[in-house]
Amino acid sequence: MKSTNQFEEITLEKEKLVIRCKTNEIKEYKYCDLENIFIKVNKASISHELGAIALLLLIVRLSLNNLPHDLVLLLPLIIIITLFIRVDLYKSYEMNIQLKNGRFLKKQVKLDLMQEDIATINNIKQEIFDCKIKSC
Repeated sequence: MKSTNQFEEITLEKEKLVIRCKTNEIKEYKYCDLENIFIKVNKASISHELGAIALLLLIVRLSLNNLPHDLVLLLPLIIIITLFIRVDLYKSYEMNIQLKNGRFLKKQVKLDLMQEDIATINNIKQEIFDCKIKSC
């Protein structure tokens, strides 16, 4: 069974990884207990896309009665551009840490802190690699 925990902060120490969960609980994991760490890109879900389309169609329907015919002709172009930008550019990022026992630890990553998190991930991957080399 795979379980998932959310965490807020990650700290690297010499032989272990210290994680502060959202409940302010502090957990420590040895690098040998980690299986993998990566950043996942989450795009907008289908339900969000369909909701945006339905909302835009509702706006078109309501504006047909109230706007002059010249503006109604420009409305589909504006809606298509808005929808394309909304669906194509929406992304969220998530740091995932997979433990050897099958559990996952997840953290939302902000785009402006992405470089810092990538450096942290590279350091953790190096520690995991070193741990695997020592155990051979």
